Amino acid sequence: MSFFNQDLDSLLKEVILLLQTSDYASSSLIQRRFSIGYARAARIIDQLYELGFVGAPDGSKPREILIKDIPENFDLEKYLQDMVLLKSTPTSEWKRVKEAMDGHILKLGKNQKKKLVTLDLEKYGNLILVGSELTNISKLTNKILSQLVEEKSPEELKFIVADPSSNQLEIKDGDPHLLTPVIDNPGKLVPALAWLSMEVDKRRKAESSEFNLPILLFINNFNEFNYYAAAEIQDRMSRILKLGRNVKVYCIISFDYLDPNIKKDLFVSVGAKIVFKPTTEHMARNNGIPESIELTSPDEAILETMYEGRETFSI
Repeated sequence: MSFFNQDLDSLLKEVILLLQTSDYASSSLIQRRFSIGYARAARIIDQLYELGFVGAPDGSKPREILIKDIPENFDLEKYLQDMVLLKSTPTSEWKRVKEAMDGHILKLGKNQKKKLVTLDLEKYGNLILVGSELTNISKLTNKILSQLVEEKSPEELKFIVADPSSNQLEIKDGDPHLLTPVIDNPGKLVPALAWLSMEVDKRRKAESSEFNLPILLFINNFNEFNYYAAAEIQDRMSRILKLGRNVKVYCIISFDYLDPNIKKDLFVSVGAKIVFKPTTEHMARNNGIPESIELTSPDEAILETMYEGRETFSI
């Protein structure tokens, strides 16, 4: 039974706050701390999993705690309301993507020889884009998003889209590709990432991934979200970036700049990066592509991939 058809346990919020000072979560821990029976403690663990606070079951081992740094004034009811917006479709009802449509080839622009530059998102799993408002990064993000919406039906690709400006990206609420309305603030992004992390875990536990409907997480201007909820968002993103690509959960994330305060392991599982011209040489080094400082147009960028090296292109 889905968590959303159950009643919240009255101790749930207290347990969530308890986990902030614990190294793991288990039924026995909850039993001892709250002097309750095993059945109730096990039900609370199940609810914590459905809400995305703890990891999937692994035999008799304690559960991994997935969300840390919860404030004491944490509003559990509001968190649940935001999470309910996600309209998860049971795996068994998903249509199999046609073999010819399995690839997600992004058409980025043309290189100096006027040849088309593309990126196979399925091959690399995750893509980050780095560029300030002085560049045309928003033009490229919209180009990528529009292409995927036009080429893929809602039965072939679903989106979770986060855009703090709510008007930079051209996809709008009501588009059938969207699993949830466009997310415009960190308070709504955290439960969405919790749901997606839980979905990744469920897919990894399944015997076959053949019928998994591809999901693309598209975050515009990650820095603005991260500024308000860094710990919760980065912990979730690390897990999704690391484990999602093998179960058809992909990520495209844009940044104003790569903040050195962002955890380094966030980028370990990113196989492709696009960098526009930064404003300083220091930022160029932080972005990982010093040559980007030499770009001469707001339409120019450098694509760097794990297997194919670097290539300069224009949108």
